[in-house]
Amino acid sequence: MMWNRCEIYQFSRKLLEPKWSKRHECYVSTGFDREIGGENQEVPPEIANAVHNHACRINDSYPPQTIALISREIGKYALLAVATALRDDSDRPLIGYRYFWLEKPSQDGEIDGIGTLLEWWMTQGSPTFQLQPSSSSPKTPPKASSSWLNRHDFLKKYSTDSVKISIKKIEQEKKYSRSPLYLDNITFEDCREFHALALSLQANDSSPLNWAFRVSQLEIPEQFSLVYTQDSDQEQLIIRFDRVPESFSTVSEYISSDIQVKRCLLNLAKNKDLERNLQALSSYLSSLDSDHWNWEIIVDKTALKNHNITAARYRALLAILKPFPEIANWLDWLRKPRGNKQFGRAGIEMQQQALDQNPHLEQRLYALIDDLLITEQYKNRKIPDLPQEKQWLLIRSKSFWSDYFYDSAKYYTKSLLIQIHYPEDCQLDNHFFNKILQDYQQKKLPDATKKRYEFLARLFAEVRAYSLAALFYQVSQGEVPADIYTQAEIHLIDLQKSHRSSGLIGLAWANLTQDLMLLFRNLRGG
Repeated sequence: MMWNRCEIYQFSRKLLEPKWSKRHECYVSTGFDREIGGENQEVPPEIANAVHNHACRINDSYPPQTIALISREIGKYALLAVATALRDDSDRPLIGYRYFWLEKPSQDGEIDGIGTLLEWWMTQGSPTFQLQPSSSSPKTPPKASSSWLNRHDFLKKYSTDSVKISIKKIEQEKKYSRSPLYLDNITFEDCREFHALALSLQANDSSPLNWAFRVSQLEIPEQFSLVYTQDSDQEQLIIRFDRVPESFSTVSEYISSDIQVKRCLLNLAKNKDLERNLQALSSYLSSLDSDHWNWEIIVDKTALKNHNITAARYRALLAILKPFPEIANWLDWLRKPRGNKQFGRAGIEMQQQALDQNPHLEQRLYALIDDLLITEQYKNRKIPDLPQEKQWLLIRSKSFWSDYFYDSAKYYTKSLLIQIHYPEDCQLDNHFFNKILQDYQQKKLPDATKKRYEFLARLFAEVRAYSLAALFYQVSQGEVPADIYTQAEIHLIDLQKSHRSSGLIGLAWANLTQDLMLLFRNLRGG
């Protein structure tokens, strides 16, 4: 019979090249790339849309204790998502997904697509998402095949006594409870028994078979007929008797959600109904970190082509919401002929309004400063140095960016002191520190890196962070200008004093005097 065997395909969530974390003793992610990568067969649009629109998504802030499984029937396709808890290089929780899918034969309605995937997955050793350098893993996983399972055979094999007891309990509770029904302290060790329970409960229902196993918190729980939650406190079974929405309804709903975010950002850029749209932005951010938004849908390509104040505000919003290097792209845009000081100031004012409404963005902005100062390449693409633009943003703008940069300088000094001189007391897992310490140990640095570090030395000298300035002069030039050497209260590394002067001490005090005069005028009312 031609339908005896099926082809099983796979793809994964695509993350950027990982790096090794000494603290966690494992690889950690350096950022999100795209939702679908490493596919060994073109992913059908129905599945791609469902994945892009969070139909199989666990909230990143609530990763599974071990691994979680999510199944979906999407038209003629069956999809199994395997979720694994990860960390990123800012020590935030992240989830890796590995997806397996097949196309069901339309000739046989008794075929159990999800059951077939589950049985194959278990016999293959339960493969999961592995965060490894690209050199250690094949770019395209091999295709696989398996024998079909029908519903009757699956139920016969996995409807154990515990499954039958659970069904009786559910039927009893269903008489007295509304949907959804919550049952505590029900334990499932085998995902196939859980699927058998789902099949039994779906016996008289033609809605798609969508369930989640060992999850903490789904992004769209109302789309699943059966959910087995598991966290450190309890285990709970959630059953929905109401008809679960069809998968295409879900996709439409979440495409519209992305469109709402898109409109919100455009309205903010246009200064349209600011208070309401700032509140909406806050709501979107509280639901999902913007690193994981569906930017392919959200970004308005037309807005990026414009050369006006609205475009300046729009790009400034993207700079603080999209992952790095969007902030470098924004500064690069400002330095070109189409940009000017008015565009830069309008953008910072827009960012300030977003920050006032969402103070939790502070940590994100500190991380962006780290990357802006030290990152030389991103996805094999050189990041432009942009020294004048960085100096303007972090010092000359006299904005919240200046305050954050000054705070960062103090934090860098203290943290590097501990990391260099007392490493046994503190192991800092930070891209900024790791890059500096790595380069400090190199006997010879590339000229481009030396130039970048010399720029950082001058930048920190301007905010009177002389200990940091001395460090970067030493690393980049092998010696420290005499005036910087004298002002450095802490020698973070061994320093060699030069006979020349940097000429920056007077500039730093001139900037301070200018700031004090400006403050005095403001206090006097102009």
